[in-house]
Amino acid sequence: EEEEEEEEDENDDNNPQPKCHRCHSSCQTCVGGQANECLSCHPDTPFFHIENTTDITGRCLPETIGCQPGYYQNGDSQCLQCDLSCQTCSGGNSNQCLSCTNESTLHITIPTSNIGECVTITNGTGPCLT
Repeated sequence: EEEEEEEEDENDDNNPQPKCHRCHSSCQTCVGGQANECLSCHPDTPFFHIENTTDITGRCLPETIGCQPGYYQNGDSQCLQCDLSCQTCSGGNSNQCLSCTNESTLHITIPTSNIGECVTITNGTGPCLT
């Protein structure tokens, strides 16, 4: 009798079954129907913006918008977060800033570009800004 009860439990309606759901219109693949639950993007929304660096899901943005401030585009059209010292950047390192937050100043480290690191100058101390 016990075996029969176990078989009935396995086929019971209480067992969760995988459910299909419709992705947000900007997503190619997803884990849910919200705009920030994309795993990959449609060609007309190619920029994959990861909002939480510990997550694999993100938001897909159109090319006309690109990456939001505080994020940069890597080679795979993913929008990744800038270093926290940067307001805008060309990469994720602290020496790849294009602009800084209000508390700091951009110190150009590559003379032929506008790329550098953000430094805080207090009481006249800090690197020389030439």
